[in-house]
Amino acid sequence: MTPGRRDTETPGNLKTAMLSLENIVKIFPVEGGILRRKIGIVPALKGVSLRVPAGGSLGIVGESGSGKTTLGKIVARHLAADGGRVLWEGRPHEEFSRREWASRVQMVFQDPAASLNPKLSLRVLLGEAVAVRAQIDGQKGPRRAERDRRLQALLDEVGLSGAPLDAYPHQFSSGQRQRLAIARALALRPRLLVADEPVSSLDLSVQAQILNLLMDLKDRWGLTYIVISHDLAVVSRLADRVAVMKNGEVVEEGETSAVLAAPRHPYTQTLLDAVPAFLR
Repeated sequence: MTPGRRDTETPGNLKTAMLSLENIVKIFPVEGGILRRKIGIVPALKGVSLRVPAGGSLGIVGESGSGKTTLGKIVARHLAADGGRVLWEGRPHEEFSRREWASRVQMVFQDPAASLNPKLSLRVLLGEAVAVRAQIDGQKGPRRAERDRRLQALLDEVGLSGAPLDAYPHQFSSGQRQRLAIARALALRPRLLVADEPVSSLDLSVQAQILNLLMDLKDRWGLTYIVISHDLAVVSRLADRVAVMKNGEVVEEGETSAVLAAPRHPYTQTLLDAVPAFLR
C-alpha cells in the first residue's frame, strides 16, 4: 500500500504549537450479555500525534468510525484519553482547571438541537457562558443591562441581529440554531474552536452561509480551528492543513492544497473521489 504523507515540522514549530497531541490512545469497552459485562475492547485511537499552531486551522477528515470525533472530544476535555498527552503551549492539560480549559477551547457540535438546552432562553444560554468568563477573569458578572448588551453583540457577530433574548432555541431554524451554538462558544472567548461536522445536518445553501461565517469569525476573533468532517470539500474551505484518519490512525497529513492536489494514500483518494468536482 502506498505510504501516506506525514509532513515533518522543525523543532521550533514543535515548541511554539498552541495545541499538541502526543500519541493519543482511546479504548472503548465492548459489553454484552444480560449483565452487560465487558467482553472486549475497541481501540478508537491508536497513538495519534498532531500539532496546531496559533492562528492555524487543522482539518481532521475521515469516515464514520475513524476516530475523528473522539479525538475532538478529547481536545475539548469531554472525554479523557487512555494514553498520550494533550499539551497547551507546552503545558499538560491537567495543569488547567476545567474552567480554564473551557476559556481556551470550545466545541461546536453537529446537531445544535441536541447541544442547546430547549428549556433555556437565549438570555440564560448565552448569559451563563458570559458569567463563567467573567469569573475566569476574576470579575463580577455584569449587571442585566450590560449583560444584555454583550449578548446582543454576540448575536450580531453570528448574524442574528435583533433576535429576542427571551426566545428559545426551538423557535429558530436549524441554521440559526447552529449560529446560536457558535455564539455560545464565543461567549467564553476561546482561542481554539473545535467544530465537529458543523454543517453536515444543514441544507446546502445554509451550509455555505455557516462556512462563510466561520471563516469571517476566524479572522475577526483571531481564532485557531480544528475542523472535523467526513467531507473534504468542507475541510478545504476552512483548514490550511488536513489530517486524514482511518481506523483510529492518521494515514496522511499535510497542507490541504497539497493533499487535495496529489493524495498519496489510497484512502485519501477514496474520500476525494466522493467529492463532486465543482466543490473541490
